Amino acid sequence: MKILRIFGLIGLVIFTILLMMACGRGPGSDSTSNEFLKTISSLSTSIIKTLKGTTTPILNHIKSPSLQENNLVSFGFRSSKAGTISYSGNCFGSTKNAIKGDHHILLGVMVEGNYDDCAIHVTDSKGNMSEPLQVPSFRVDFTSPKLSQVGDYRVQGRN
Repeated sequence: MKILRIFGLIGLVIFTILLMMACGRGPGSDSTSNEFLKTISSLSTSIIKTLKGTTTPILNHIKSPSLQENNLVSFGFRSSKAGTISYSGNCFGSTKNAIKGDHHILLGVMVEGNYDDCAIHVTDSKGNMSEPLQVPSFRVDFTSPKLSQVGDYRVQGRN
């Protein structure tokens, strides 16, 4: 089955090259030659990674329980591969290992404010790093709420 997939991918690349050349879009024909080379390079890289089994992890957002206490914010994501989690932006997390599947992690922040630059990456055991998954923006406020009385509220009893 894997051999059929390999031949199918190779055939697709060859077909694409021949089709582009037949349409006069081959290398050196006009200003599209750079786009042609980029397309072929991208296809080749993708096919080589697939054949080697070195595809990068893919991350997606999932719904996470709503939690925002003190300096911790809950975040949910799904990873297509196991690996090591790394954080970027002004957030950090104590969870370092990712499994293939769903995750609910707590992000830590140290300062009150708006956070819109936090992201995570997962790097698998072969060194392939995922694209960054942007954490939805959030606000952290450590100020305790203050209670105050508005008006004169009285409870009347029944007679």
